[in-house]
Amino acid sequence: VCIPICHTGDPEGHAALVYINRSGIWVDSHGSNMIIIDKGANLETDWETVYAANRDALDRASLFLFQSELEADKLRTIVKKASECPGTVLWNPAPYMGGLSDLLPHCDIVAPNENEFVQLYNESQAGVSPPLTVDVIVSCTAEEMHKYCSVLGVRTVIVTLGKHGCHVSVFPKDTEGAEASNLYTRVPALSGVTAVDTTGAGDAFIGGFAACFVETASSDASSDTAWYERVVEAARFGCVTAGLQVQLPGTAQAMPTRHRIEAERERQRQME
Repeated sequence: VCIPICHTGDPEGHAALVYINRSGIWVDSHGSNMIIIDKGANLETDWETVYAANRDALDRASLFLFQSELEADKLRTIVKKASECPGTVLWNPAPYMGGLSDLLPHCDIVAPNENEFVQLYNESQAGVSPPLTVDVIVSCTAEEMHKYCSVLGVRTVIVTLGKHGCHVSVFPKDTEGAEASNLYTRVPALSGVTAVDTTGAGDAFIGGFAACFVETASSDASSDTAWYERVVEAARFGCVTAGLQVQLPGTAQAMPTRHRIEAERERQRQME
């Protein structure tokens, strides 16, 4: 795992390295967190610097994972450059920034939450009325959600839905017949969870998904069906990771260990 970090050289920058996930958290009237981020040195991150320092790792990377905590134009360049490498490009558009829908053609997987998906959808469908809303997303069927996801034009769309789990849609990479157009499902959230703090749930899901996705690489990567099964398995792993994380207060310190995740997955298998 290679995590390039751009930080300032002053004491504050070094302190950030000790605990890089600390943020001020506000919660709205619906219980959803509102995170205020000072991007700081992230605004200075660029492809040239990252690639020069991590050339070997990036050339061999099987997965590139991006969020949106960079300066917009630099993020565009980094994602486009990564798409020229052999690895899979996964974009988690958090925090949401408007005007970045042009990144979608360079992504293999896009994984927004329900709010980010609605904003991406409406941006890509500018002028269409009425606009899509979160209320529609959380109440629609998996088939309806699959149709909404198709608008983004990305091979794989994963929409995290909090306590409702996540939706997975995979679209044909080439042409594989009608069967390939029906590759979608809802992955349930971890059951029996009493949430204490949902602040890090999205990051927990993405981290769990990425770890499982990399570990379950298939030699039959060109097959849409094999790809779909790999994505769904990783989404299940991500849902378990997030479900465990929200049961403890905090963000980084609440992230579950691999042992806890595997133990919970084994418990689920025994209950099936």
